[in-house]
Amino acid sequence: WDLNGVTVAGTSGVAGPMDNLFNVPFSLIVQSNTTIYVSDQNNHRVQRWNIGSIFGNTIAGQASGEVGSSSKHFSRSGGIAIDR
Repeated sequence: WDLNGVTVAGTSGVAGPMDNLFNVPFSLIVQSNTTIYVSDQNNHRVQRWNIGSIFGNTIAGQASGEVGSSSKHFSRSGGIAIDR
């Protein structure tokens, strides 16, 4: 991690791949200085970013950012927690 203002996850602006854009990131967990988990509220998902990764991976919710009522959908994901 770089404390000098370097982006380590996500991009700014409106253009780019879906896996690289946040829309109201709400909650953040840093695990063992190797992984960041972000609850991406308005994309209705949880993203995982590994150190050195260019793109995040959707680990919960729908990768397309669609809201819905099935077991694979979220509606405005909020806080997150990790349990070993």
